[in-house]
Amino acid sequence: MPDSILLTGGAGFIGSHIAVEVARAGHRPVVLDNLCNSKSSVIERIIGRPIDFVHGDIRDGAVVRKVIRHFGISRVIHLSGLKAVGESVSMPLVPTCLVRMGSWGQASQLRASSGSAAGSG
Repeated sequence: MPDSILLTGGAGFIGSHIAVEVARAGHRPVVLDNLCNSKSSVIERIIGRPIDFVHGDIRDGAVVRKVIRHFGISRVIHLSGLKAVGESVSMPLVPTCLVRMGSWGQASQLRASSGSAAGSG
């Protein structure tokens, strides 16, 4: 059975192309994206076939937990972030906060679902 790999922000330009490579490598890409900077139609157009997609936010621990359990996620490629340079300049702490909160939440959920101790690995 192939590994299920979670791609946060996987509907974006880079994420959708990484999803193609994940699938080519024989793994199962699972995209989690809040679609604030992308469209769900991008996924199938770039990849060329339907894949597992969840519309949700990485800062929502319940959503992340549900995705990890439902799809049996074994790895995460974290691509979520805000892409507008202007926003990054006018609100420099917002993207940093979003990424840190999302990354911490994902790591916590993966540790909890795998039963491993915090900080191990």
